[in-house]
Amino acid sequence: LLLYVIIQLREIHLGHGLPGPECPVECIHNYPEYPIAGHLAKELGGLIGHSYTIWEQEYLTVLLISKTYRSDPGKARLLPNYIPIRNTVAEFIRMAGAALQISLEDPKLIEKLTCYFQRLLVRQQMGFYTKSLFFDALKYRYPIIQDVCAWCLLHFSRQFHISVDRNEVGFLTMLLCEYVKEKGYSFEQPVPCTLICPSFGRFPETLLNTLQERLGPSIHVDTVIDTLDVESITARDRLTLSVIPVANRPFILPVSPYPRSTDFRHIYEEIHKIKMRRYCRSLHAFLSRMMTPETFFADFPFTSREDLLRRVCARLKDMGFVTDGFDGDLLRREAIDSSAFGDTVAIPHHCSEKIRKEFACVILNKDAMYWHDGYTHLVVILATPDQETTRLQKIYNLAVKVFASRKNTETLLSAATSEAFLDALDQLGQTCS
Repeated sequence: LLLYVIIQLREIHLGHGLPGPECPVECIHNYPEYPIAGHLAKELGGLIGHSYTIWEQEYLTVLLISKTYRSDPGKARLLPNYIPIRNTVAEFIRMAGAALQISLEDPKLIEKLTCYFQRLLVRQQMGFYTKSLFFDALKYRYPIIQDVCAWCLLHFSRQFHISVDRNEVGFLTMLLCEYVKEKGYSFEQPVPCTLICPSFGRFPETLLNTLQERLGPSIHVDTVIDTLDVESITARDRLTLSVIPVANRPFILPVSPYPRSTDFRHIYEEIHKIKMRRYCRSLHAFLSRMMTPETFFADFPFTSREDLLRRVCARLKDMGFVTDGFDGDLLRREAIDSSAFGDTVAIPHHCSEKIRKEFACVILNKDAMYWHDGYTHLVVILATPDQETTRLQKIYNLAVKVFASRKNTETLLSAATSEAFLDALDQLGQTCS
């Protein structure tokens, strides 16, 4: 914002100010930033000995609108686009709530996002965009939130006949993540835990409180035992912490009676292993039903992301999985937010009436494939019929968690057939670390 203001100030000082009414934003005087821009223009003009024209003040107003965030429902209602945008936001809230399986029907959230979308339209009209520095981190951590935001912006762009910069996905994801965290929602199921600890005074209770304070919802200690009879503790998806030394027992993690930072680091590492085994087995169950030998391609030649999707979709159409236009839908979704995760995997996905039956298509290339702004060896196309949105997002979430791990992907790259690919994924579900 400061840079833009300095550039405008310099242009005015050099006599290159705006000569006429060029601002394309409707009802610019109704925005709360307009009087602020007027005051700022008066002060800045005094510094250089030039007065701002009415059009230059409007341009300054647009800068303030585009480069700041201000939730003011009272002022937002004065704009003519308030009703259609609010209706779009309410629809987005319903869709996002269903996908995330949480309640988002909050009037304050609707008003806040309505203000955001009003500013998005201004940015689009003026071509003012800023890179979302947090986007990649949020995309890896909360792929479902990122996904519903991308679909919402794709719908918004169609409804208002505009193109939306992909960085807007990052900013909308940040707003929704902020709300979700404020409400204390968690998308991860806690790992069940058994604590082996001697029942001496208040010792077990004190240790439980310490674990709860440091680990929060990551685990749920539902069993406390004070015996060395641990023969029955063999559940691979269950964390077992033992204060008492237990030799040569798998799935049991020793912990200090008074845990230190190293103890908690080891506990988090074990939690991650358990969750990853869960993810791999759940994804294996989905892909076993969705993938066929005909939808697995090894060393598939192509020249670009667009070329790959069009050629693969042509094969899928010939096999009866999709109808005309499916490739265009995938490319539009990719344009608003690339489905690539680092240099590891790309996961294009879609849910529409152009899909005759759900499928998973896997493309494995030994030579790296260029994908938008990076390279990948693995592309996984996921698709479900029009009414299976929630199912698609669940599969997509699992696919991101499993395939975005470089270690997991390297294990899968040796597969030459769909059966070998599923076998490797099943093996990860048994031993993934």
